[in-house]
Amino acid sequence: MLKQVKRNNHLRKTFYILLICSLILLSCKQNKGLKGTWISAYEFNSKDTLTNLDGIRFNQVITFEKDYYTLKEFKFIWYEEIARNKYEFKNGRLKTYRNSSDYDNYWSVGNLIDPLTKDSLVLIDEIGLIKKRVYKKLNDSLKNKSNQIQLTGKSFIREFNKQIDTLTFVNDSVFINTTFLAKQTKNTDLNWERTSHFGFDIIFMEYTLPYIIKSKKGNTIYLSAFDKRKINFTLTEIE
Repeated sequence: MLKQVKRNNHLRKTFYILLICSLILLSCKQNKGLKGTWISAYEFNSKDTLTNLDGIRFNQVITFEKDYYTLKEFKFIWYEEIARNKYEFKNGRLKTYRNSSDYDNYWSVGNLIDPLTKDSLVLIDEIGLIKKRVYKKLNDSLKNKSNQIQLTGKSFIREFNKQIDTLTFVNDSVFINTTFLAKQTKNTDLNWERTSHFGFDIIFMEYTLPYIIKSKKGNTIYLSAFDKRKINFTLTEIE
């Protein structure tokens, strides 16, 4: 009888050890999938039916490391331009903390990641569970390979998604374009920002997706952006 009790206790301990190990491995696997740099693609209502060009554009880039996340937002739109704090990702829930030393004071960048795949991250707004924000994972191959790519004070022909227009970067915060959308707003002076984030050279602009500067050959700059798919395009300097 005593041997049977000891055997049961041993089996119970073994079960709990295996359970704890499984949970640790699951947590590590989840965090491993989340690690890396993700750039905003579009935001939509969960009840909407999306086409390739639907959704509201927004400008954010976020990098998840082992315990910390770093969020960079478009300074002309968002209240908090840069945030770096601790986070937890467990059972499909992402918790980010306002203060890394205060684990009782947290807010969620998103809740119920739906789903976390190899190259897409969807964060559902915790309040109401209605808004969904879609991010695309950035591969290191998109990091800028060219030095001294200048934009300020220059004009470019933009060939983007089978459309051609002109961009003029007046200074480090204002640009002018010739797109239909800018004409519709009756305001051709729009804001832009260039930022370096974990080796990625990124442009935030009003009314469009974030751009990733990759390289330059001659007078042509090669860039990428993400909607439902990756879009490669160019800016060619007007001399």
